[in-house]
Amino acid sequence: MCLESNVLVDHDDDQLTSVTSIIAVVYSESANLNSDLVHQPH
Repeated sequence: MCLESNVLVDHDDDQLTSVTSIIAVVYSESANLNSDLVHQPH
């Protein structure tokens, strides 16, 4: 999906799920990897 590509992790400062977890969106080039993973057939 993003091998040998630059990725950007855009974390949301206002949404912590716990002390050690954060919510983030991961982009590879212009693709939203979070969305792609959710919409992939299983």
